[in-house]
Amino acid sequence: MYQVACASHVSPINVFLAPELEMLQLSICKCRPAPVQLLSRGLFGCSPYRPGVAIDIKQLDFLSILHSNTAPNLSAWCTSLQEHLGSLGHLFDTEDSLVKRYSDALQSYQLLVQFAHERISNAIATSPQPYNERPSAYLRSRCPICFGTPYQSPLKKHESDDFSSRPNVIVSIDGCFTQKRRKGRGEYDRTLDRPYTLFLTPETLDAMKEHVEEERQPTKPAFSSPPDEEHDETSEVDVADYGDWVDEPAAEEDFVERGMKVPVSALDACHESFTAADEARQKASTAIFADTGLMALLCEHDRAIYLCNMQTPGEAQYYALALLDELFKGLPPCAMVGVLYDVSCQLHRSIVKWGFLPEWSKRMIFGISVFHAFGHQWSCQLTYNPRLRDGFGLADGEGCERFWSSIRKLIPGLRVSGFNRRLFVLDTDIRAKDVKSLANLGNWLLNKWTRVTRRLKGANAVLDECPVDRVTLKSQWKLQRKQQRLPHPRQSKLHGVRMVQRILDLRVARAELNTRHNAVKTSLQTCAPNTQHHSGLLLALDTLTAELRAANRNLERHEAMLGHVGGIGLETLRKIRGNRFFEMRMNVCALKRRLRDKLRARKFEEGRLRADYRPFNTGIISDQRVHAQVSEAVKRRGGAFKTLANKINALINEMVVLKESAPVPGFAAIPSCVDVAQIWDMADGALYEDWDMTLDEDVIPAWLCDGDTRRGIAAMVDRKRCQEEKRRLSRQVRAAINWFVEEEEEIQSAFLIAGKFMT
Repeated sequence: MYQVACASHVSPINVFLAPELEMLQLSICKCRPAPVQLLSRGLFGCSPYRPGVAIDIKQLDFLSILHSNTAPNLSAWCTSLQEHLGSLGHLFDTEDSLVKRYSDALQSYQLLVQFAHERISNAIATSPQPYNERPSAYLRSRCPICFGTPYQSPLKKHESDDFSSRPNVIVSIDGCFTQKRRKGRGEYDRTLDRPYTLFLTPETLDAMKEHVEEERQPTKPAFSSPPDEEHDETSEVDVADYGDWVDEPAAEEDFVERGMKVPVSALDACHESFTAADEARQKASTAIFADTGLMALLCEHDRAIYLCNMQTPGEAQYYALALLDELFKGLPPCAMVGVLYDVSCQLHRSIVKWGFLPEWSKRMIFGISVFHAFGHQWSCQLTYNPRLRDGFGLADGEGCERFWSSIRKLIPGLRVSGFNRRLFVLDTDIRAKDVKSLANLGNWLLNKWTRVTRRLKGANAVLDECPVDRVTLKSQWKLQRKQQRLPHPRQSKLHGVRMVQRILDLRVARAELNTRHNAVKTSLQTCAPNTQHHSGLLLALDTLTAELRAANRNLERHEAMLGHVGGIGLETLRKIRGNRFFEMRMNVCALKRRLRDKLRARKFEEGRLRADYRPFNTGIISDQRVHAQVSEAVKRRGGAFKTLANKINALINEMVVLKESAPVPGFAAIPSCVDVAQIWDMADGALYEDWDMTLDEDVIPAWLCDGDTRRGIAAMVDRKRCQEEKRRLSRQVRAAINWFVEEEEEIQSAFLIAGKFMT
């Protein structure tokens, strides 16, 4: 029994010193409250005023560590302790007598520890830096490697003039609908005064939601001006082409929206393929769940930066926009951010189309998470796959998936938790993981450096053996990207009319060239030889001869599209201008080209899949599962090829019936049907019987027909990604060293200041 001079009353307190239960009596007064006396004895009360139970602080600390490594289950702990104490003769009023007390004590203890850490952090806080040089203190606390040092402007020349050096930081975004909370479970639980939280406030999310709904009003323009966010004069590949921007295209035509690089048909197909892209698709019932999931923004070291608590049935786009908006508020104006998201193509499209985040949009570079990229169309991958585009190195964007896996143990308990309690548990668990992650960042950098060095060595070996020079590989890669991102042809009632008009225009152009050619020949006959004027006429004649030859070939190609070789009479052209048969023939040609483009894209996609994922060489089960999932995502789109081939054959059969029942010119040829069984081999001659108007008439590009060129391009792109990764890892190593030195100096300074106050 402990007594103090000003004691007002004596209070008995049960003390849990697991596995024992002891009785402690305290004399409590205003100047010596029970919590203070208990803390001085290494105990923590279950109540801040008159605790009836106190728990050993070591036990609470052990429980905190235990819950960070296993699924939190305080009920099992308390039930086991109560049964153990019951066997020793200690009886309790109810079966759950300890659960409430332990829960309150553990939560209060964890809050107290967090406030203590906050006080210490403020005491040793680094010296304030100008906002235009380094990120905010909050971001620096989240990841010292990504945000710990001042940023250089990416628009300045440093280290490399390459576009790949532009992103200062790479983040990934993803939503998770397994972290739900049921309705009626602590809807109005006690609000916790926490020193920090990773969650955006409901007010912030509501403001972004209102902004998105306002911008999407029908009165707003459908297209905005093209952003400069990822196109710079120093970019040798990405500046190449946006495609032909069209503000008001015909409804039946494929086109490229203003500010985008990917055709609308590909973007729409990606939207249909991914549930994350469809905000209206229900993934969690709001009738059952009050909170439907989480959305996270992580740095490339898998450290959570911000979280959103989702309350919508689908993955609403305003959550991702709110996360990015909050991130940019803490970054200096010079910072460029690489954004990896499952459906970045749709997010980028919305930002361009509706003008979301206008103050930040020019500082974002979009990419698709690597494992999800193979679920997108090939033309979309050429633009957004981080392995195929500049700036992302070997970042995979799958940190969110690893993060969701690390907190999946919380799912059962948080499913029936209170609103504020759920957020507190998530914050506490993430902070515990941050401590482990910080200690392992050095190993992370070392492992990354080892892997990229090995991969770079392999890419260099392939390039050294490649007979094609680097300049040719670079130009062929640029040509391939441009060619395979062209809009796909669609069926149209105007295809026949347009082809006839095109032939008439080409004939007029050829006649003009022929007139100029004859005029030069006449002048050459009257010109004195061996003069400067004579030499100029010879040069002009050679140029016009080449142009005339090309015009003749081009005209022959267009006439061949109508099924005629050797020239079509003018009167015949006028008669077939609106002919249904030739309209159907042109639609067959358009669909065959569409099928060819898709099959080529599939072949290139499978090649990238084999190059990027070699699971059976690693022997790791998780890698094999990833490979299987990615392969399945590619195969899911296989049915579209057969559907398109069947559509072509159905149209050809209609042409057969039409030719038998209606008068058509004698030269009108019916295209051959496509062999559906052989389309995967691309060996069916019917696919190639018409001219491909997008390719050169004489030469098939090397990227399409030459295996050495294709292998060289793949190695060249891989080599560039490795070089980007090594440059970024070097910067991160320097950032880690600078942060460590800075932290040590600030801690020493804090000790000196504390020593002065203590003396």
